[in-house]
Amino acid sequence: MQEKRIVVHTAIVKDDPLIDISRFNSLTRLLRVTAYALLFLGKLGGKSTQTCPLVAAEISEAEEFWMKQVHREHFDFEITRLNRGQQIPAASRIWSLAPYPARRSSLCKRTFGAEQVDTRRKAPNTSAQV
Repeated sequence: MQEKRIVVHTAIVKDDPLIDISRFNSLTRLLRVTAYALLFLGKLGGKSTQTCPLVAAEISEAEEFWMKQVHREHFDFEITRLNRGQQIPAASRIWSLAPYPARRSSLCKRTFGAEQVDTRRKAPNTSAQV
């Protein structure tokens, strides 16, 4: 009888976050570290070759990363249902916000009856009758 060699590969998957948010006492510092980490990961994938200081777009990308992370952590069930085109249950904490899936972030809130804002004004119109 001939022996057959069997190779078994095992992987342990940890669900630890890429960056431990509890180690930061400043949002600015957290966003900068996240932006540098995302740049590094981009270089590993061959997407980025930038080596100069961070630009505003990279900070915004880091902010978007954390927004998506928090949404996934707290509203994963709702996001999954909305992405499938299903409604979220009325018992959900965010049901009253009438959320919908967004391209850039995980969730967006609908605004009904929102006033038009004049972006050319420096201050709100305080003389308007309520």
